[in-house]
Formats: sequence, C-alpha cells, structure tokens
Amino acid sequence: MSESNEAQAQLLTDGMETLVGVLGNLCSGLGKEKH
Repeated sequence: MSESNEAQAQLLTDGMETLVGVLGNLCSGLGKEKH
C-alpha cells in the first residue's frame, strides 16, 4: 500500500508542477500579447 501511495503522491506532484508551468506560460503569453 505504501508504495502505491508514494507513486500516487509523485504523480500528483508531477501533475501539479506541469499545471503550474502551463498556467505560467499562458499568463506570460497573454501578458505579452496585451502589451
């Protein structure tokens, strides 16, 4: 159980980092377009 939980936690961490990166790129891209 512990191994599967750790794997899920790692997937969640990777997913959050990916989402943050994508959102950051979108925000910076929109900001550049507006200016």
